[in-house]
Amino acid sequence: MQQINFFQDEFKKIEPPFSAVILVIVLGYSLVLSLVVTVILMTLSEWKSKNFIEYKNELSVLVGELEVTKKAYPAPLIDTNLVRKIETLEDRQSKNLRVLKYLATRKVEVDQQSFSVMLSGLSKVQQPNLWLTQVRLYRGGNEIELTGRTLSAAALPEYLKKLSTLNAFSEMEFEVFDMKRTESGLFFVVSSKRENNDAKTLLEKISQSR
Repeated sequence: MQQINFFQDEFKKIEPPFSAVILVIVLGYSLVLSLVVTVILMTLSEWKSKNFIEYKNELSVLVGELEVTKKAYPAPLIDTNLVRKIETLEDRQSKNLRVLKYLATRKVEVDQQSFSVMLSGLSKVQQPNLWLTQVRLYRGGNEIELTGRTLSAAALPEYLKKLSTLNAFSEMEFEVFDMKRTESGLFFVVSSKRENNDAKTLLEKISQSR
C-alpha cells in the first residue's frame, strides 16, 4: 500500500501573484494612457501640419514679393567708365602719397639750404643809408619779407636792384608793401614771392619713382 504526502510542494495550492481584477485594472489604465498619448500625438501632428501649411503660404508670399522687388529694383550694372575713373584716382592718390612722403623727408634739408643761401645773399649786399631790421622767409624760401629803414627814398630801389642780380633772388620780383616816414627816416616793408615753374615737373618725377 502506497502513502501520499499532501504536504509536498507539488500538491500545495499555488496562489497567482496578481488577481484577475488587478490585471483588468492595469490593462484598463494602460488602454486609457495609450488613448491619451495617441490623442496628444494626433493633436501635435495636426498643429504641426497646420503650422507647416501657414509657413509654406508665408514663404510663397515672400517669394512673390521678392520677385516683384527684383523686377522693380534690378541689380545695378557695373559702369566700366566709372571703374576706370576709380582706378585713375587710386593711382593718383598713390602718387600723391609718394610725393608727400618725399617732401616730408626732404623738407627740413631743403628749407635749411634755401634759408642759408638767401641769408648769405642778404649779407653780401650792402647799401648806404639802408638797414634791415627783420627778415622773414616762408614756404621754404619761396616767399620773403624784408623790414627795415632808410634815410633816402632812392636807396631802397637801388638795394632791391642789387638783390635781383643774385641767383638766390633772380626769380623774385620785389614789391613795396608798406612805406612811411618816421622821425628816424623811412620805414619800409618789402615782400616777394617766387613762382617755381619747374615744380610740376619735379613733382611728376617724384610721383613716378618707386
